[in-house]
Amino acid sequence: MQRIKTIFLFLMLSVTLYAQTYQQLLTIGDSCAARYDVFHALEAYQKAERVRSTVSVKLRIADCYYQRADYNRCAKILKALPPDSLTHDAYRQLFYGYYFQKDYGQCIPVGKALVARFPDDGQIVSELAAALNLCDFSPEAIQYVQAYSRRDSTNILVNRQYAFGYFYQRQFREASHIYDRLIALGDTTVNTLYMAGMTYEQLGDSLTAYRCLHRAAEKNNFQTARMLYHLARVTGLLKRYAEARTFISKGIRILDADRSLESDFYVLKGKINNEDPASDLHKQKEAEKKAIEAMTDHPLMCHILALATKDPTNNTKWVELLRRSTGYPEITDSLYNTLGMDSQESLHDAVAILDSCGWVSMSKVQDASVALWLVILHAPADIIRKEMPVLAIGAATGDLGPEALAQLQDRLDVLEGRPQRFGTQYVTTTDGHRQLAPLLDATRVDRWRNMVGMKTLSTVP
Repeated sequence: MQRIKTIFLFLMLSVTLYAQTYQQLLTIGDSCAARYDVFHALEAYQKAERVRSTVSVKLRIADCYYQRADYNRCAKILKALPPDSLTHDAYRQLFYGYYFQKDYGQCIPVGKALVARFPDDGQIVSELAAALNLCDFSPEAIQYVQAYSRRDSTNILVNRQYAFGYFYQRQFREASHIYDRLIALGDTTVNTLYMAGMTYEQLGDSLTAYRCLHRAAEKNNFQTARMLYHLARVTGLLKRYAEARTFISKGIRILDADRSLESDFYVLKGKINNEDPASDLHKQKEAEKKAIEAMTDHPLMCHILALATKDPTNNTKWVELLRRSTGYPEITDSLYNTLGMDSQESLHDAVAILDSCGWVSMSKVQDASVALWLVILHAPADIIRKEMPVLAIGAATGDLGPEALAQLQDRLDVLEGRPQRFGTQYVTTTDGHRQLAPLLDATRVDRWRNMVGMKTLSTVP
């Protein structure tokens, strides 16, 4: 009996010491964390976890990793815990653990769950919308920020993503209202003013665009070439030619190493000199000469044109049809086939050009730039998805119309088994008939087509 009592007392003492050790280690870790000594806090928590692996200590360890910017380890710990055991802060850390690594495929579902559980967290709503916008899910991003704005229309972070979602969808009138709201709320950061100016430039309101772009450039000490380019454009439209030339000169002086905007600046300068009756004829000719010299890369242009055909006599036909083809699959598909393109060779060359040069503007290779779009349009889905951001630059700069990007997105959606938005893609049935691929929303397709400059679907043969 005495032996049994001794064993029992020993076990009780061991449990007590075990519990004390665990609690003592937590206390040490909490003390270090309170002093922002994250290194020693993490060390104490990890020792505590080896004694007793609980949700509480795992949350503390994840927090230490988060504070040390070790987002991968933080997210891995939190992802393994039951969702209902996560505090609001832990849920946020899980979201940002993926967000800061740009792993949007993981952070978006976490963000949706977080917003569903804590709908008043405006910062997460804005970051979730940002992730959706970055992944080309702007309509969904707009839905989240709209729902939040019904309760709070003054959150600057949320309104920024609200405005950008509309801008990305080319709904510039709606975007302008949100940018007006942001500026009225006191958000006069460089990016907000710049995007507001870009929005009003698209709407043709040159005076408002000038005011916003000038404030943005001034805040940025006139140190961003692209911003100066757009400011010079709207200033020229206001017939302030001397001022426009000043912005062009500033922009040319600060061009980055690749000088990708150089030709655009010289073309704009030539245009402004042509329109300005007071400009010096010699300077005008010099600007035009520099524009032509900087504008065309003849070897690259010939290389791109060679994607279409090995027969140089076909180049005239190629260029003539190419510009008329964007947005019309009945032209692009036949053009791709009738010009005798070697699909594998052409695809390899087109991808190599886009990967090495980025988007090649019309100012550099004239109409040949559209050839890259045509080749990628007929590529496998993985290539289309990879090159979509590069081709989007071509659409944003006006080298490709928005209808070209819409057709590219439809092609990708159909290839990956999703319904298409704009109704540009057709499939061949088993009996050989050509029919329209499934639509995302038949009641809204004509509205979407109109937004990118396409005719209504009923008028398409």
